[in-house]
Amino acid sequence: MKLSVRPANLDADRDVLIDLMLRYLTPRSDGRRFDWLYRQNPDGQAQLWVLTDIVRGTVVGSGGIVPRRMYVGGQERLGCVLVDFWIHPQYRSLGPALQLQRACLAGIQDGPYELYYDFPKQNMVAVYRRLGVEPSRCMVRLTKLLSLERKMASVGKLPFLGRSLIAGANFIINFRDVRRGNLPESTIYAQNEACGEEFSQLAREIHSEYGMCVARTSSYLNWRFRSHFHHHYEMLTARRNGSLLGYILFLQEGEMATIVDLFGVEDAGVRSNLIFAALEILRKRGAFSVNAPGLSTHAQTAFFRKLGFYARETQPVVISATRRAHDTKAEFEAQNILLMDGDRDS
Repeated sequence: MKLSVRPANLDADRDVLIDLMLRYLTPRSDGRRFDWLYRQNPDGQAQLWVLTDIVRGTVVGSGGIVPRRMYVGGQERLGCVLVDFWIHPQYRSLGPALQLQRACLAGIQDGPYELYYDFPKQNMVAVYRRLGVEPSRCMVRLTKLLSLERKMASVGKLPFLGRSLIAGANFIINFRDVRRGNLPESTIYAQNEACGEEFSQLAREIHSEYGMCVARTSSYLNWRFRSHFHHHYEMLTARRNGSLLGYILFLQEGEMATIVDLFGVEDAGVRSNLIFAALEILRKRGAFSVNAPGLSTHAQTAFFRKLGFYARETQPVVISATRRAHDTKAEFEAQNILLMDGDRDS
């Protein structure tokens, strides 16, 4: 088996990659997804590397990086997130995976990037370790029940008493959330229009409160959430006298929902209002629970837990500085880092 890795051509390789990703990576692979992820990112076009079988002349894997402007130590720097790593089933062994991932990491090191991050699946952790990269942090899935109907399913079978008990229990958890969220610090609005310059200004003013984080500019938010190729994200904003204080983004898929981003001034009342306003919307729509994945070490994760979210399983996260950032590597490693579900791209 003779394999080689080369940079992909986003034009010439487009149709082949879309078809192969549909087969071996995601059922959502199509032209709209490809162009959104690889071409339309406001922080720069993505880069892809393809693994090819030299004898057959066929593509048998690919991996990519998407540029991501980040705030680190009070300064804006260029980073990237790794995406869409896949290998044809006939070639799924450690050797080909190492060969492809080594090329991706070399491309990052040789490029303009100062840091990179990834949310690897468990089988990719061994690949990273063989390449000398150790997952240093983890994402934790926080979850909160919005209805006890499923938990009390057996009780619900009782004709009248069961339904009454469930309704009473739901009323209690709902009333508790309403009281927690009924704070005067801000007014909550649905953001139905594109994000304007005020969102970029907010990010510039308060990013240091979060440590290291993605530069949540208006162009990034509009691309990542409003123009997403598949999902319909919803945004609520918190304002005081018309001024933007923060926002929350969430996604509902049937009975499950996910808070994908929460960003704003360091004010517990403002953040509580945003969270519980989102929970109220989701509860009225029949969502049973809501998840809020976040980096386990960040203070925002602890804040969610204070509001009744419970920790579930964790996932390893790779976050690393590049050679270009050698002089500031110690500063980078000491940074508190905000990552949420919306910081993924695939």
